[in-house]
Amino acid sequence: IFGHHPLLMDEKGKVLGKRLGGLSLKDIKNEGFENLTLINYLLTIGTSNNLSSDVEFSSIIKSFDIKNLARSSPKLNKNDLIKINSDILKKLNFETVKVKLDNMGISNSTPEFWNLIKNNILFISESVEWWNIISSQNVLYEEDKEFLKECATVLPKEPFNLKTWDEWLLNIKKISTRQGKELFKPIRLALTGKETGPELKFLLPLLSRELILNRLGIKK
Repeated sequence: IFGHHPLLMDEKGKVLGKRLGGLSLKDIKNEGFENLTLINYLLTIGTSNNLSSDVEFSSIIKSFDIKNLARSSPKLNKNDLIKINSDILKKLNFETVKVKLDNMGISNSTPEFWNLIKNNILFISESVEWWNIISSQNVLYEEDKEFLKECATVLPKEPFNLKTWDEWLLNIKKISTRQGKELFKPIRLALTGKETGPELKFLLPLLSRELILNRLGIKK
């Protein structure tokens, strides 16, 4: 079963034809776009309506009116698809995505894990990378070792909670004169390997003390 949309154009104004190398439904699926993303996009493309990211099918169906479609051929914008996909993931609860996470090999995921990453991913497939970040013993950052080892000496004891980061930060400021980016960036890179991502206060409760110390350069 396949769908053919002769009136849809790509961003350059070319038809979405397989023979011409246009973006196909198969391409969209393989790239990891959610079904809801495509449904929402087709609801608004070719109309004057704003992009939608509704996660309730009943609401999507009610909002469709064929009279809103323009006569001209609309252009499919991949950046719009990505934005909708990201917005939809932010709205999905853990129960909705658990099966997908299981199928990707993340069998021990938790609501806390999903709530941590969902605002920082464009596609659900990126969950695997974040799962590895919170579970792998790999060292992710090899610079600023002396500072990170100093931070390790004042790491609070387990169990970690949402107050742990503030407590740790206060301890670090007692032994270091660093401030702002000079302080935060090395710690974030050491714990995640990334310069951006979820707030560390939400990340720490998902990490073990042993893992944190290992990434800060303290071998056990």
